[in-house]
Amino acid sequence: MTWLCDPRVTYGKSVLLVDQSKKINLCCLFKDLAQCANFSERVSEFVMATRKSPLLTVDIVIRRKDETVVLIKRLNPPFKDQYAIPGGFVEYGETVEQTAKREAEEETGLRVGNLRLVGVYSDPNRDPRGHVVSVAFLADELGGELNASTDAKEVRVFKEIPAALAFDHSRILADAMRVTKDADLPRFG
Repeated sequence: MTWLCDPRVTYGKSVLLVDQSKKINLCCLFKDLAQCANFSERVSEFVMATRKSPLLTVDIVIRRKDETVVLIKRLNPPFKDQYAIPGGFVEYGETVEQTAKREAEEETGLRVGNLRLVGVYSDPNRDPRGHVVSVAFLADELGGELNASTDAKEVRVFKEIPAALAFDHSRILADAMRVTKDADLPRFG
């Protein structure tokens, strides 16, 4: 059992950490158990906020009716000025499917739907900024107008994909092309 302070001079309460994996004893300076419980919740929130975990992103392979693929030219490092699949970070309280639709529209101006899961890409070295896990989707263009914004310097449509893409996006595109051949895959959103 781990103590976060000296249990001989304070009131102790045993609580589960947020990840539910270990019990620790939190020492509390309050005799009132309600105040002590509030203190333990605040400590759990702090542990969750400071815990080192991978970041979560989505990548969206947007397929158009003419079978071309939409790519963006990155505005910012890493891989500034290289072509990439549209995508971005999942915001707190957002599903990965919502993120895919939001990022597609923000970066390309296009509305997308018929999301199909391509794969989860979790190599700790796939992003030079740190450990970033990406959930990749294949999506159909539903509407909108091509227009680069937010993190995209430029948005273009390709029939032939450039040889060098940012991150591991060449692999994701190859996997997405295999998904297009399987019409029985489940669709999201």
